[in-house]
Amino acid sequence: MVSNLNHTLEIEKRQGNISKIQYSHYQAIIYPCSIEIVV
Repeated sequence: MVSNLNHTLEIEKRQGNISKIQYSHYQAIIYPCSIEIVV
């Protein structure tokens, strides 16, 4: 699951160059999900 998350972030990072605000918003959404999976 961690690998999948990293892969998604890698793709988002490339798109983040075009829209940093969108990347920030996406990170805020995926972060809670990541914590939920850990718990």
